[in-house]
Amino acid sequence: MLDTATKRRIDTARDILVGKVPDPKSQVEQITIARVWGDATETYDRMTVL
Repeated sequence: MLDTATKRRIDTARDILVGKVPDPKSQVEQITIARVWGDATETYDRMTVL
């Protein structure tokens, strides 16, 4: 189950993509790529602080 912050991020990304990428499968793919990229960036930022 998703927490509310994650659900809100996904909903926002989907709202942005609906006008640009009409295919739902492509929307899911783009959201997945964005989440992986965001998580990787967050992990890198935490590692550089240590």
